[in-house]
Amino acid sequence: MEVKDSVNNAVSNQCLFPITINQELEEKFVKKSKSSAVVLIPVSIIVVIIVSVLLYLCWTYLGRVRIGWFLLICYLFPFYAVYNLFSTLKAIKRHDYQFFAGEILGKTENNNYVVKGLEDQKIAILFGKKEYRQGERTIVARLKDELNLISAD
Repeated sequence: MEVKDSVNNAVSNQCLFPITINQELEEKFVKKSKSSAVVLIPVSIIVVIIVSVLLYLCWTYLGRVRIGWFLLICYLFPFYAVYNLFSTLKAIKRHDYQFFAGEILGKTENNNYVVKGLEDQKIAILFGKKEYRQGERTIVARLKDELNLISAD
C-alpha cells in the first residue's frame, strides 16, 4: 500500500492532479501493462533454465554445489511471474488504475524519474516520450502498486 499512500499524499498536497485520459491512451496503457506481465513468464523460465544448466555444470565438474539464496530466488521467479500476471489481470478487471498529471523533478542514475510529491518513488517510462526534462509535465499512471510515466507521443 506504500505506492497508494504516496499517491494519496501527493494528491492531498496538490503535487499530483487526477486526470482523465482519452480511451485510446487508456487502452494502450492496459495493453502494454498486460504484455509486460506476460513477457515476465518466458523470461523467468529462461532464467531457470540457465541456472539449472550452471547448477548441472557445477555438479558435474566440481562435484559439489552450494545452494544459496540466489538459486532459491531464481527457482521461485516463475511462480512470481505467474502471480504477477494474474494480479495484473485482476487489477485491470477491477479498474485498479489511475492517471495523474505530475511534474518531473529529475532523473536518477539508473534512468528512473522522480516526480514532485512522489520523491520516495522511482518511476520508469512505460511508453511514449523517451526523455523528460526537469519541470516538464507528464502523465503518471498507477496500476496496483506500480507507477509509470506515459505519454501520447
